[in-house]
Amino acid sequence: MKGVLPFGQLEAELRRLVRKYHARDAYVFGSYARGDAEADSDLDVLIEGGSSFAPTDIFAIAEELHLAFGKRVDVYELEKLDRGTAFYREVMKDRVLVA
Repeated sequence: MKGVLPFGQLEAELRRLVRKYHARDAYVFGSYARGDAEADSDLDVLIEGGSSFAPTDIFAIAEELHLAFGKRVDVYELEKLDRGTAFYREVMKDRVLVA
């Protein structure tokens, strides 16, 4: 998909994927969370897994989002992030709950 993703489409797809992969929550961060995404912006997603969430599900979610929207997608699992890093603090500051 060319251009900036409509938030409603992104929200619907993330809700579907949260249900499919039994995750707890999905957040966006980065340019989509700040509201300054452009046509060439990638999609940054943070997943909070659950007890049924498999490590490989992160890759499946990234692939499904890429196929759905044709954008570069970076997906991270909250539980796997190093809490002592500037990246973690930035993600936690910017994140917006979507699903």
